[in-house]
Amino acid sequence: MASPCLFPTPSHAFYAGDILVFCRGNTTGLMVVMSLPTKYGDVSSQLINLEKCRFCSSSMPATRVAQIRAILEFSVDRVPLSYLCVPLFKGQDICMVCWILRQNLPLGRVHYFL
Repeated sequence: MASPCLFPTPSHAFYAGDILVFCRGNTTGLMVVMSLPTKYGDVSSQLINLEKCRFCSSSMPATRVAQIRAILEFSVDRVPLSYLCVPLFKGQDICMVCWILRQNLPLGRVHYFL
């Protein structure tokens, strides 16, 4: 992904008007995440509804999750989660992915994918 001159290259993916941001959960990463809604609003003249913002982690201690929640003021979501009917998880459980795709695709299109 490339950006115009003088603009930082985003490290997130855009889908259907949503933004998925991946960070390590360290202080620097959290500060960048906290600045995204303000910077986005300044550039686009749109506001991000922070009540709909969530973060999730697969293997983080509860104390660290509480610290991140206090810093970001986002709600916590459970892993695995799916986004636009696509499962987002850590690992390679291809059977589960195929089963979920088969359940969510229209019947006529299943043979193209499986």
